[in-house]
Amino acid sequence: MSTASETNQPSNGSSENNQDYVAATDLEEGTSGTAPESSTGVSSSAADSSSLFQDLVGSKVLQDGQVPPTVMQQQSTESSVAAANHQPVVPTTFNNRAVSTQHFLPVATIPATVTSRRKAPPQDATQHEEPVYSAKPVPDENDCLVDRRRLVIIVVILVAVIVIVVTTSVVMIGKRNEPTASSINNANWWTNNNDTTLYRVANSLPAYTTQALQADVASASRAASMTKWFETTRWSNSNFVPASPQGKAWQRLVLDSKTTVSLRDASLEAYSEEELTTRFALGVLYFSTDGYNWANATSWLSSDDLCLWFSSTNLNTNNYPNDRVLNYSDYVDYCRDTGYLSELRLGANNLKGTLPLEIALLTKLTTLSLNYNALTGPIPTTFNQLTRLRTFDCYECNLQANFTNMMERWSKSMQQLVNLRLPRNQLRGTFPLAMTKFTRLNDIRLYDNQLSGSIADELWSMEQVAHWKINGNQMTGTIPTILGRMTNLRSLRLDENLMHGSIPNQIGGATSLREFGLKYNEFSGSIPTTLGLLTNFEYVYWGVNKLVSTVPTEIGKLTNMIYLEIEQQTRLYGTIPTEIAKLTKATDFSLAINQITGTLPTELAMWNQSMIAYYFHENLLTGTIPTELGALTVVGEFNIGGNGLSGEIPTEMGTLRDCYFMDLSSNLLSGTIPSQFSNLGGNAPIEIFVQFNDLTGSVPLSVCQALTPFVEGMQLQIDCQDVECACNCTCG
Repeated sequence: MSTASETNQPSNGSSENNQDYVAATDLEEGTSGTAPESSTGVSSSAADSSSLFQDLVGSKVLQDGQVPPTVMQQQSTESSVAAANHQPVVPTTFNNRAVSTQHFLPVATIPATVTSRRKAPPQDATQHEEPVYSAKPVPDENDCLVDRRRLVIIVVILVAVIVIVVTTSVVMIGKRNEPTASSINNANWWTNNNDTTLYRVANSLPAYTTQALQADVASASRAASMTKWFETTRWSNSNFVPASPQGKAWQRLVLDSKTTVSLRDASLEAYSEEELTTRFALGVLYFSTDGYNWANATSWLSSDDLCLWFSSTNLNTNNYPNDRVLNYSDYVDYCRDTGYLSELRLGANNLKGTLPLEIALLTKLTTLSLNYNALTGPIPTTFNQLTRLRTFDCYECNLQANFTNMMERWSKSMQQLVNLRLPRNQLRGTFPLAMTKFTRLNDIRLYDNQLSGSIADELWSMEQVAHWKINGNQMTGTIPTILGRMTNLRSLRLDENLMHGSIPNQIGGATSLREFGLKYNEFSGSIPTTLGLLTNFEYVYWGVNKLVSTVPTEIGKLTNMIYLEIEQQTRLYGTIPTEIAKLTKATDFSLAINQITGTLPTELAMWNQSMIAYYFHENLLTGTIPTELGALTVVGEFNIGGNGLSGEIPTEMGTLRDCYFMDLSSNLLSGTIPSQFSNLGGNAPIEIFVQFNDLTGSVPLSVCQALTPFVEGMQLQIDCQDVECACNCTCG
């Protein structure tokens, strides 16, 4: 039996073998190169190979270069046999377990460059250790399958990470391109087209506008794609036709912003954001109200100066005596001097449709006049944003609104409002106390609407109001005594409502009052004598009430009176005061359908230069027709029918050359029809009623000849059983 020292002595060729094999630990530590598996040796299970590998790796030889004794003994025997055959020594057992030769790598198959990084064990001149054989486990097919799966998973994860990174980058780039509050000043989204101003306009438009524009883009999304609604690509495409007024106006603005020729003033790129916003808002108004069919749309939607876009300068000074009136050239100069469009007048211009919300973008508008147009729909809820608006006129526009809510909303931001003139629309609701906040409100014209309720004393106390015209509604309540303090009040129209009570004596304090209407209500009591204090009175409409009174003589003090109507009362009695002869400016005078007694004053002849309409019919007048009335040469309508007048018809009545309506019927007149009637009416058709009297004879030939050319427009009614007629007379 060999001793340990003998076992450690190398046999012939052992030094070479020591150099011819590389320890498995060297391969595990990263040596390059691979070796094919040996085709010889004893096969063993994968479990045994793994165990052997773990034992070898975990053995002390891997740590300090020494081999356990059992291995050395086994190697000594095997090395003797191998030496003779010049074969490498391959151990076949380890810890009494069979070892497969497949787990050992012959050095002949490993490139010479592969060297061990582990330091060789020390050698001396007398002895050296046998070579140590280490093993590297070879994975089986299951291990390879697991590795391939892991590789696939890693590749998939890497691809996913790349996709996420790319997507995030695209999103971030898009976010940088979107308009934000911090980036507006440096907006460069449309730099290539020099449209940064237009970009800011797009960014500043309200949500209700952008929703309409986005809807236009969405409706055409199948035709072409667009990432932002305000991209110029789509809007400048002639194949893209927006559906909304907002879209049409924006497209027109974008197209104009690209125009570089035939601009009279300047390229739109040079216009301010305010100018472009104004052009856009006017464009929306144009397309919302059928602008193609406007009566006049000169320069509208063009690149002309906004001051040249048509806006009517014609005003009815009778309706608006205090409004500033400019001719066209003055209007243009005024517009240019202010530097912005402050007035827009499109009255009677055939506007049809609804007012758009975008009208609120005209923030510097002070006057908006849309009278006599066929508008529909509500007054825009954005109207309260017109904080500079002083005048809003829309006579007979058919607009709708809850007046109460509208006034409460406007009172918070539109304190500059001076003139609110919306007659003949569809306003409903009551007068809210919030209207007291309109401290500059001067002209309130809301007649012929659907307003109701009573007016609070606080509103009557708005001393700056000059015109209260709320006739033709469903108002209730009475006339307050505080009205006498309204020294600036010029017009008070309460006609055609449901009001009641008496006319207060304090009315005499409203010394500036020129127009006072109470017609078609239920006012009662007497006519106050303080009426004589209202020397500025020009128009009085008190007909169809329940007054019980005489006509006060103080009426003669109203020397500026033009129109006086106190007809059809419960009981207006007494005589016609001769003082009315002083009303030399009067054109219309009516005390009809009352219980006036007495005679026609001869003093009425003093109205010879002014009186146009003269109504005393259906009273209890007696006496004869004064011949002096023949001096009323300018009278057009003369009605004294339905009284108890007697005597003959004065021939002087034939001198009323401008008279086209004369009613003498239902009296006690006698005699014949004067031949001078042939002079009545000049060359115009006339109507003459003389039936239900005691007239006799025949219609004069001159009268028949005068009437013949005007058969269709002429009517002469007579009592045919008493008066003969050889022409086209009508029997009464």
